[in-house]
Amino acid sequence: MNKEQKLLQRRDFLKVASSAGVAGTLMGVNIFSSHPNVFAHSETSADSIARGSLAVFAIDAKSSLWSVAENHSHPQVENYSHPQVASWRFVPSYPVAAPQQIVTGNFVNGRLGLFAISANNHLWYGTESMVMPGVLRRWQHGGNVASDYITRIAAGNFSDGRLGVFAIGTGGHLWYITEKAGWPETLGTWQRGGKVASDYSTQIAVGNFANGQLALFAIDAGNHLWYITENASQPGTLGTWQRGGNVKNDYSTQIAVGNFANGQLGLFAIDAGNRLWYITENAGMPGSLGDWQRGGNVKNDCSTQIAVGRFANSHLGLFVIDARNHLWYITENASQPGTLGTWQHGGNVASDYSTRIAVGNFANGQLGLFAIGFGGHLWYIIEDVVHPGTLRMWQRGGNVANDYSTQIVVGNYTKVEYRRQVL
Repeated sequence: MNKEQKLLQRRDFLKVASSAGVAGTLMGVNIFSSHPNVFAHSETSADSIARGSLAVFAIDAKSSLWSVAENHSHPQVENYSHPQVASWRFVPSYPVAAPQQIVTGNFVNGRLGLFAISANNHLWYGTESMVMPGVLRRWQHGGNVASDYITRIAAGNFSDGRLGVFAIGTGGHLWYITEKAGWPETLGTWQRGGKVASDYSTQIAVGNFANGQLALFAIDAGNHLWYITENASQPGTLGTWQRGGNVKNDYSTQIAVGNFANGQLGLFAIDAGNRLWYITENAGMPGSLGDWQRGGNVKNDCSTQIAVGRFANSHLGLFVIDARNHLWYITENASQPGTLGTWQHGGNVASDYSTRIAVGNFANGQLGLFAIGFGGHLWYIIEDVVHPGTLRMWQRGGNVANDYSTQIVVGNYTKVEYRRQVL
């Protein structure tokens, strides 16, 4: 890293430090309704979006992209239970019609990328602007995965910090594309990564072991866990698929991955009887997994949507919303890293809640859980900074559009010193 890069990094770090007291609010801009493909003047300057700012992305029924970001321009707000929220921003020139799925990730330089695969299996991605933080620019084509591509994709970072996008085809074949070494924000070509199993389900999840090695997880139609890890000697490449036990014959198709406070990886699933199951990394044996464990029963009316995140104190949290729109969550045991406590009730989002949720962290580390209702309304609940590992009350965050689809994702704009720390 040269002297100029170090100075820029230090400037951006100080910007985050000075704005930490206002994290937990969202930013919106006016939209020129008569010119929907042109950005309107923002209510906040570009400099107000500090590094690490949280952003929520949504795609409506017309395949239009919308985003809302954290607000760093408002005077310091100490009452975190009432963050100020404006309106959603229309993102122009989004090139993907009928996207199969959207995911977020951060390139090796920390800049955010939004990734989508179109109905004809082409990859498209937009990257964060260097000049206008918080703005996606330069949508690019990233090639065609293959004719056997399915609708699920995932993104993550290899141990050297480079980003990878992953997909599994209808024949159970893994495909992946990685960021080019020495060329931040650009991708190489799709590669084959072996075959999971002929009965592979469409659910995949990506994470990192405590040593920083990337891992991709899948569960097949027989509820068997499969996983593939990064080659330790060749960062950015993958090894071969391995079996990781059977979650149980009543397993649902929802899985989520995260890391405990000590860095240990955990994979989570909820079965057809609404029971939590999880499997953790073997302490002292990086890249290997233990046995599936039971983690209690969320409630008999639980939905199949789960999300995993980290509180400001680094404790892991798992979140679900039941059929009556009640939030339930479970956190790791502070005294026993790698294990979970008991399910807690976290309030009712609203009667118009859809079944999609997403979790992320504001620039100051505060956790936020996001949902969009049937009327296209954003709802979110944030961590209680006074009581780590607990949540406040649900709040409204504006209306994305009345034709909102059920797809939402959360990410963070450029992060400071993004390169992964090996624990």
